[in-house]
Amino acid sequence: MRIDESLRYVATQDVDNVSVDADVTVRSADGFELGRLDGFMVDPDHRTLRYYVVTRFGEWGMKLGLVPFVPGCLDAEHGVLRLLHDAKAQPPS
Repeated sequence: MRIDESLRYVATQDVDNVSVDADVTVRSADGFELGRLDGFMVDPDHRTLRYYVVTRFGEWGMKLGLVPFVPGCLDAEHGVLRLLHDAKAQPPS
């Protein structure tokens, strides 16, 4: 996958609506855990979100992945961002 080089990373702690100590898990529309929300890839020229940046852990260690932006619903009480449409995590290239 090729990522547009004009995109910029924004960490969750740099976003006013996301608490610095928030530990938010991103889940697909069908409930599959995609990873912990780490930040966002934004297109500054068009002022749009393009990807969620997620951290995934497993027996292979920690990996960052990109989830194409789709609308979601944040359940702040349970620390879950539920995506409203299907989106699959993709490794950055």
